[in-house]
Order: sequence, then structure tokens, then C-alpha cells
Amino acid sequence: VAVDLPLLQSIADTSDTAFNKVELVFPVTFPENQAINDFPERLFAIYVDSDGDVISIPDIFEGELHSDGFYDEDAGEYRLNITRFSQQVVNGEIDTSSLRILPVNNTISPNLVQLRGVDNLTTGAKMIVTYTQYE
Repeated sequence: VAVDLPLLQSIADTSDTAFNKVELVFPVTFPENQAINDFPERLFAIYVDSDGDVISIPDIFEGELHSDGFYDEDAGEYRLNITRFSQQVVNGEIDTSSLRILPVNNTISPNLVQLRGVDNLTTGAKMIVTYTQYE
């Protein structure tokens, strides 16, 4: 899945901003013939830098509790914490605000999942941003 996040820069352009938490939420659609246990256990995010190198976002190195990305069966969604990535984009340390979302173990597991897009404001994919403005 490709995700572009132009909102990150627009938040930073309006004020001095520190992100407290930035999450991507991807609700899952349920095809009739697919069991929940067939979904990938976890998703993670990468980006491609200006040199064409594929890089994991910095949040993944903070550990599973921080980065999350696990499927939440009760909520029917995946949540990825991209706070450090977002702050580094705004600070100019990372030169893209585009991400690629991939399943962990995608090379060894045939499991697949169908994620909702942004076409529905109440049930679609979304970004939740909590931030602090300072002077």
C-alpha cells in the first residue's frame, strides 16, 4: 500500500510543532471466504529516500510496543505508530512524506489482507495526529 501524507508538512508550516503521537489506522474488509487468522499478523512501514534506498521508518526501531502494526481483532484494524518518522519529515531530516505499508514476513507467508481506503470518512483509513504547538 502506498500512502502519501502531505498533511504533515501543512501542520508544521502553520506553527512550531512537536508531534506527541501520529498513527495510521487501516480498517480491514472481510472477504466472505477469508478467515481472520489468514490475515498477516503485523504490518510495517518503509520509505524510499531521494537516493532510491528503501529504509524502515525510525519508529520500528523503538520496539513493538511503540511501533505497533499488529492486527487488532476486536477493532478489525491495524494501527501503525509513525510519530518519529513524522517529526523527522517536518524537521527536514527525512526528505519524503510517502510511505509503503507491507506485511511482516511477506516473503515467507502467503497471507493477505484487504485494507479500506480513505473514501469513507467514518469507516475508512485515517491518520490520527496529536501534537503540541510551541513558541
